[in-house]
Amino acid sequence: MTRGVYDAVLDAAANAITTPTGASCTSAQLTANGISQITRNRLASMMLAIPAWELNDGIMNIALSPMTLSRGDNMVNRTGDSNNIELYSHMTLDGYKQAHWNPGVGLWQLDEFKIPAPRVDALKYGHAERAHVDTGGFEVAKYIRYQYCNGMPLFGPWHGCKQNNRCQSTHNARYSSVTDSFVVEPVEGLTDSTGGTQERLCRWGTAGVEMVCYVYDLSSAQGAVPETCCALGTSYSSSYRGVYNPFTPEAAPFISFTDIDTYRGMSTKFAVWPKVWPSAGLVWPTTTAAGSGEAAKTIIRAVRENENARFSPYNDDSIVHPKGIAHHGLTKRADETVAAYEARIEAEIKQLNGGPLTVNNSAVNFGLNAGGPGPEGWFDSLVNGRDLQIYNCPDAIDDTLVESCWVSTNGESSGD
Repeated sequence: MTRGVYDAVLDAAANAITTPTGASCTSAQLTANGISQITRNRLASMMLAIPAWELNDGIMNIALSPMTLSRGDNMVNRTGDSNNIELYSHMTLDGYKQAHWNPGVGLWQLDEFKIPAPRVDALKYGHAERAHVDTGGFEVAKYIRYQYCNGMPLFGPWHGCKQNNRCQSTHNARYSSVTDSFVVEPVEGLTDSTGGTQERLCRWGTAGVEMVCYVYDLSSAQGAVPETCCALGTSYSSSYRGVYNPFTPEAAPFISFTDIDTYRGMSTKFAVWPKVWPSAGLVWPTTTAAGSGEAAKTIIRAVRENENARFSPYNDDSIVHPKGIAHHGLTKRADETVAAYEARIEAEIKQLNGGPLTVNNSAVNFGLNAGGPGPEGWFDSLVNGRDLQIYNCPDAIDDTLVESCWVSTNGESSGD
């Protein structure tokens, strides 16, 4: 791993040891050095045993990037197929191939990672926060600490660890309980614990509250980004940067953030693919969901707090729609055929989830005016009548912001 990841994992492990997670470790388990104690180094070694198997089929000599993204492929080596509908914006083959919400994110491929007992919750985070070791990695550290102290399996959530107990074997080979040390050689010079996400400021319209957001661009990733398509080890390229490939495409550069203030106290996770990026000012990506040129519109995906993108919008997550989105509470009528029932579900999903690419959703279907807890689904250009604006001046971290520095993701100057 990179030096930034290595140091951040050690910090996350140290923080997790001192953070209550439901059932706490005993004092003996927290004593430094010893055969059975949980220490920062032991916990870090356990954490670092996972990525190589979860992301790269056991190849250990690659410094993987926290920005690694998985995809919701349902068919191997099949593009333009409805079975891979989750890889297109608006859940339609007319959508953009590189504007899709990624299920697994980061070194630990955090997806539906929410476990009440150890107070672990990465589901609340958007892409960037799951990629960052100090947030997403901290949730992993809390989980492993809880499992270890309570004598439960350590690596259960990770598919890459299941075969032959291999993550445990990797940890055992690296870690010495006698010296409380583990053998990992980080790649020096790459010091960003976020893997290369770029912090920015965003707001909704001219009256919006400024909030931290992140540019998620695989071309600026620190460390290697494997192609996590379909099956572990399908293919790998250290220079792979989100272009269309024989399998299915990685996401084009987008903006990731969690809006915690706007919608009645319930946060919403967003991924936004701008129509066009600024051509000057701060450093920005040069490609959109349309490729090297300007896209037809800004594409916005909104997922409510504590909901997985594949089950949002929904009211009933117990029944999964074939396209990967659960329906929202419709029940089958006694005299209704299965086909008719599915067609009715489809119509309702299109109403809530954006339907064809040409649909521009409004507050009538989403958010405050509808009495809902906030927007969800796919949007074109605006959310509740407001555009997403990004701050494009180098003093973005200062207290005083310059109004003329705000630029709309729709390619316009500051303004709604």
